[in-house]
Amino acid sequence: MQLENSIESSAVLRGERTLLIEPSMNHLDELYDLLRDPDVLLPNHGLPYPCSKDELGYELQKFKKQEESGESIGFCIYETSLEHVIGTIGFNEIDSENNTAAIGSWLGKQYWRKGYATESLRLMLDLGFTHLQLEQIYAKVLSTNVASMRLLERLGFQKEGVFRRQVFRDCTFHDILVYGLLKCEYSQVFL
Repeated sequence: MQLENSIESSAVLRGERTLLIEPSMNHLDELYDLLRDPDVLLPNHGLPYPCSKDELGYELQKFKKQEESGESIGFCIYETSLEHVIGTIGFNEIDSENNTAAIGSWLGKQYWRKGYATESLRLMLDLGFTHLQLEQIYAKVLSTNVASMRLLERLGFQKEGVFRRQVFRDCTFHDILVYGLLKCEYSQVFL
């Protein structure tokens, strides 16, 4: 199929079932459809809650500007057999002086617990530690997002701290848990 070949050729990172491709405004409708589910949007503290399509478009444009300045690197997660975007993943808060970056991701609810997040996160860890030469990758997770905490722990991340009552979502304050993985820890587990 022509679309698949076009997507395949634009892939930046390839997994067994996923491709990480550069996000564009062409993905806005697919991403917005996935984010309309409150179970997907609520734990995603990097986006407004609730989030309109216009706000999501603004966030995509803002992210592209941050990429141009070297503050961020992001991708849409494209599922190869389904031939569509199922979420996003990326680095932000890139600190080139200290070789650190925050990682964040989200998937549409129908793609949870199917290995897509694990595969995409492993691709990003390899990019960060092997190609970008990061010393540490950290993640900020809403305290109610148990599945993300378990995924990070399974991949070797350690809980490093808590920002208490950091985010106001759904009429209440939530803690943000910080998880970190060092390059030497990554090397021991994955190489």
